[in-house]
Amino acid sequence: MEWIVFNKQTINQYIQFIDNHNNSSIWQYPCWLDFQLQTNKAKDGFFFGIKINNEIKLAGLLLIHQNAMKFNYSYIPGGFLYNDIDKKVYDFFIFNLKKIAKDKKIIYSQIDSITPYSELYYEIINKYKHHKFNIELPIPDHTNIIELSQNENIILSQMKHKGRYNIKLSIKKGVKIKKAKPDEINLFFQLLEKTAIRDNFYINDEEYYKKILTCIPDSVLLLAYYKNTLLAGGIFLFTKNYGIYYYGASSDQMRNLMAPYLIQWEAIKIAKKKNCKYFDFLGVAPPNASNNRLASVTDFKLKFGGEIIRFNPSFCIIHNVFFYHIYDEIKKIYKKFIKRG
Repeated sequence: MEWIVFNKQTINQYIQFIDNHNNSSIWQYPCWLDFQLQTNKAKDGFFFGIKINNEIKLAGLLLIHQNAMKFNYSYIPGGFLYNDIDKKVYDFFIFNLKKIAKDKKIIYSQIDSITPYSELYYEIINKYKHHKFNIELPIPDHTNIIELSQNENIILSQMKHKGRYNIKLSIKKGVKIKKAKPDEINLFFQLLEKTAIRDNFYINDEEYYKKILTCIPDSVLLLAYYKNTLLAGGIFLFTKNYGIYYYGASSDQMRNLMAPYLIQWEAIKIAKKKNCKYFDFLGVAPPNASNNRLASVTDFKLKFGGEIIRFNPSFCIIHNVFFYHIYDEIKKIYKKFIKRG
């Protein structure tokens, strides 16, 4: 087995592996590293892989971050992609990750996944020391995906009645969808600020959302208007395999015109034109989990039909037990303080 850190001369081998892997998405591509660095979300990062007989068997992006306590940690967004993983391959991955952790003074590594759940994968990783499960990472462990090989009429027919009805109603009432330019991000951001207050979620600054449109080559900002009134907006990312609903915002005005439904439908049609295989709504609550943080948006996303996919579990690998324990205790105290406040 051979451990590879891809450079300018070899990056095309990595991209070819990602392009041809059915489970790859935006988080494994070079543009995602550029975006993370330009927004200062990550301080460093690189693409890695494991080769057997000169064939890539496992690959991904490793980002290096620094938390509020100035501890370095790493994050593999979307997890590593693999073909035919077994204990030997995972042992080799862990061996090299430990070397990186020592060299970069990394306290812990976080890994989530966009690979459908596998008992074999879970049995392999569950046997290792210092693996902590049931942690909440950026990519949810369930999502809703529409298969795009079917024609538009069939996709519409497989939606829930209310989803299909709301799309048609929005069209009938005269809502129009505009493909906006990155310098129009201020319009979306103003809408997003209001949505965040209404629905109680955290947002980044305006420049962050502009960067995602300029760093990700195949990204689209859609805005929905009724006459001259902006009703809704969405940022969508596209790869060879996936169209992805990444960010959304909506106005309190004229909600009866169902503009967010029409925006999603337009994005699905764009994904089809780009020959994407799937459209990913990027996270839904697990079945029967009414207290999940995504419960409020799940009903909306499921109205478009599709299939709920469960991913491999997210987990944390602890490299320095002493410093991780300090970090974990401080984090617990901070959470208690926030709750009391």
